[in-house]
Amino acid sequence: MNQTEIDTIVEVHRLAFGKEEGDDIARLARGFLDLPDTISISSERDGKIVGNVLFTPFKFVDHPDAKCYLLAPCGVLPAYQGHGVGKEIMEASIEHLSSVGADAVFVLGVPTFYPRYGFVSTYR
Repeated sequence: MNQTEIDTIVEVHRLAFGKEEGDDIARLARGFLDLPDTISISSERDGKIVGNVLFTPFKFVDHPDAKCYLLAPCGVLPAYQGHGVGKEIMEASIEHLSSVGADAVFVLGVPTFYPRYGFVSTYR
């Protein structure tokens, strides 16, 4: 991934999360993109990235062989929200993570969005 693509993805997240959270989420995205094994999946319209989700691998001390990922952030440019872009990147992501043998994915995000893709809350 080149620097222009990284900058574009960071800007997608900044705009997707708006004035109050955008800068913080953009910094989070840039930090995750700086890690060599982060998986980035984007959706394009007319040759332009309009949505992106990042999956950053991590290890549990008690389960070092488990292939785990943190899903965060997932963002879609405001003009494309509600037009299936989030669904598109989530479905592509699930397929990709399955193909690489992911054992678990943990989500840091809005709890009402992810259950439609099979994610369940572990908070009790």
